[in-house]
Amino acid sequence: MKRSPGYPQMVTLLLVVVVLSACIPGLTGKPAVPLTGIDSPTPIPTAVPPQSPLASSLLLSSYDSRNENFSLHLVDPKTGKDTPGYPPFTMGSTFWHSFSPDRKTLALITNHKPECIHTCLVWIDLTTWKTDAIQLDLKLTDFNWFPALEFHPDGETIALAYSNGRSDHRLFLVDILNKTIPAQAPLPIRPSQVRFSGSGNELLVYGSFSEDENEENPVVSALAVSVAALEVVWKVDLDGVKDGLYQLEGKEASPANQFYYTAGTAFDPDASRLYVVHPDSSLLTTVDFKNRQVKTNEVSAARSFLEWILELTAQKVEAKSLNGTRLQAALSPDGSRLYVTGVTDSLIDPDGGSWEVEQIPYGLRIIDTGSHVEIKRLDTVSNEFRLDREGNFLYMYGWGDSEGIPVNWTEIYNLERDQVEQKVLQYRVTPSHTLGDDPILISTTYLQNGTTNLSILDPSSFRPVFEQIDSSTIPQEWMIIP
Repeated sequence: MKRSPGYPQMVTLLLVVVVLSACIPGLTGKPAVPLTGIDSPTPIPTAVPPQSPLASSLLLSSYDSRNENFSLHLVDPKTGKDTPGYPPFTMGSTFWHSFSPDRKTLALITNHKPECIHTCLVWIDLTTWKTDAIQLDLKLTDFNWFPALEFHPDGETIALAYSNGRSDHRLFLVDILNKTIPAQAPLPIRPSQVRFSGSGNELLVYGSFSEDENEENPVVSALAVSVAALEVVWKVDLDGVKDGLYQLEGKEASPANQFYYTAGTAFDPDASRLYVVHPDSSLLTTVDFKNRQVKTNEVSAARSFLEWILELTAQKVEAKSLNGTRLQAALSPDGSRLYVTGVTDSLIDPDGGSWEVEQIPYGLRIIDTGSHVEIKRLDTVSNEFRLDREGNFLYMYGWGDSEGIPVNWTEIYNLERDQVEQKVLQYRVTPSHTLGDDPILISTTYLQNGTTNLSILDPSSFRPVFEQIDSSTIPQEWMIIP
């Protein structure tokens, strides 16, 4: 997941259409040159007792605009300062990250220099803070990215999905034990999500492809790729699913005639199925990778999708997005419940030339995945959430005024009791864990003056037990350990 300085709580969509003229060199099937010793602290502990400072630490990313570099810090939650004996790790000007299934290894895509000529895959042993790396023959710029960084179930192989935004989409495997790249292959679609199957024998890919130079009207597809040969063994187009930029047929190219959609997607726990919630209707598409089947069903509900949308309250904001709907989806740990939220944007031009966006909250929908029945619909203006590991609580986020002052807020929805138990102002309450896997509630909020509020919250009162407001205006953010 890419991180860059900004204000993640303000949910806006900025579409930039770029035309790339640079050719990015490809990967070879030969073993890559391994890198060692990148910012490894000295001395390095050889073993970490359960109650060691490392096990109780949190992860924090910080950006220094003077050096244009991110750094990763181990932080003592009691003091808010770097854990003694474990210096920060420099991550370069941009990075993506992912945790191994046991959350004992952190993988990073970074352009940290001078060790990385272009791009490196770095992995950090979170039990010792040892690092290792391998160099990738890819130039990392603002116009290409890694939409997926996925560990194999055995934790010894990492799959990387790469895209330059248009024609060059690739999938490759990295053996982190031998520090080699045993295989790489082009992808016929631009990937947005990649998962290993439960057996680890296949990579399951969701994405889209468009022949238009502006990537308009893409076709959404799902693939199954053999891990042994990195060959596509199954491909299916998901008819009716919209995910990307769409231009109304026969209409002039203008903001009023363009729609941007983000489908709500979620893999089930063993990655045998992918659920895709249509952003422009009340349809749910299920991709069954195991049986090579696709089914689309209408989600049954007491009120129609259109009636519900019309009942929700619209808000006018400055025009920073196009028409369309953006969804987020997540599955309960047992795969039986699908949680969906989002926002619908509608461009209006009240005075002929000054575009405004009317935002309509999607609310929260809870769908039974077996019967495709909507079992709950909550009218909330939140358009983003995080589900805790155990599946007991949804932390729903929003941004709004409190007595004339814009503030972050979190609604905490108890799924067992089926009710919102509390609305917490000024904090973005986020479930996370220490490196020793102890649960903890953290909050990163950005204030209007550009400073950062880092907090650790009491799980009973949701009041801060630690709080630090950084007046240096250097963007900082807790790194969430799921």
